[in-house]
Amino acid sequence: MQHHVALIVIDARGGASSPLGVVEPDLGRVLEAIAASAPPAVLLTRDARAHAVARSARLALGAERVGILHRPVPVTAWALVLRGLASMPPQALTGAGGVADAMLSAMRTRAVLSSVTALTEPAPSFGQYMASFGPSSFEVDLTAGTVTRRHGPVVVGGVEAAVASSGSRVPKSIARDWPGEPLVVAGVGSAWRASWWMEITSMAAPTPHIVHHVLNDRARFGCCDTCGRWSTSPECLFCDLALISPPLREGAPA
Repeated sequence: MQHHVALIVIDARGGASSPLGVVEPDLGRVLEAIAASAPPAVLLTRDARAHAVARSARLALGAERVGILHRPVPVTAWALVLRGLASMPPQALTGAGGVADAMLSAMRTRAVLSSVTALTEPAPSFGQYMASFGPSSFEVDLTAGTVTRRHGPVVVGGVEAAVASSGSRVPKSIARDWPGEPLVVAGVGSAWRASWWMEITSMAAPTPHIVHHVLNDRARFGCCDTCGRWSTSPECLFCDLALISPPLREGAPA
């Protein structure tokens, strides 16, 4: 059985880089957006404030009306995920969780920072902390959990990429080997506490390939025993319960 849903992004940045409908993290506005969507809505969030608003909306309207997909990931990774979710067929959107997770597993996120004095995760060494007070810059690999002194441009690589930066203060030629034109994430503000910074997420596999693979891998499909919706993630986006039914063999959209 197919269930159509609408995807709504909750984001204080205004969603300039998202092809989906975006609402600020205000409960009243979120409820208005849900009311305006004909089918039930899945609220997409990446930060604590937006997640809290999404949970309040589900409490107000009920799990039958509101699903939540929350992934606390870097802003450039999130922009690529949203672009991937926007490419999914409407009848398959309850499988957004599996597509998001498969995309994230194919990503590598790095940040180039002018200073790591305010960095806590991953934590810099004492030597790196002290070097921040001089003319240095650092590469922070959020995927590998490492911090290194930068020596030359960052090699982006991959097949797709997204980038965000602090703007004109970023040195020129800070990165090379871009896989085509990157997705530029605007309106991020002070995402990193440094005088200048650039965040880059690259993908090892193309988005259409990942979406197609997830939606055609029947072993990923499970059905919620409570609401009857199918999903490709371990939990139901609406009921927030683990899927205990065996994978669907029929009825899930291809």
